[in-house]
Amino acid sequence: MHSRGEQKKDNLIAVEMKKASGKAKDKQTDRERVQALTSPNPEGSDPKHVWDYEVGYYLEVDVKRASALIEEYRGGKLIQSGAAEFARPERSPSGSIPFAKNESRARKSARRLS
Repeated sequence: MHSRGEQKKDNLIAVEMKKASGKAKDKQTDRERVQALTSPNPEGSDPKHVWDYEVGYYLEVDVKRASALIEEYRGGKLIQSGAAEFARPERSPSGSIPFAKNESRARKSARRLS
């Protein structure tokens, strides 16, 4: 979420994300981008290139292990990092991932009325 071409303080969050299986060079490039985006604007900088985001996150997702590395950046510096686990989605017999396990009440009601 950001403004382009204006020096307003409304750049809130910058997020970059890579798969854990991605190239180390690409991961490092994304980390450097988040670091730069959360750095203060230099004096006399071109207003077309606005950064100074309040907070930035670099996420590295490992789908096979159902986990993610999360790094938080503020003021151009890594503030904290950690890992989080997430639930693995259930697969249907066709191999697709369902959006919802149960049909919504509204949808059931609409079906009954028709």
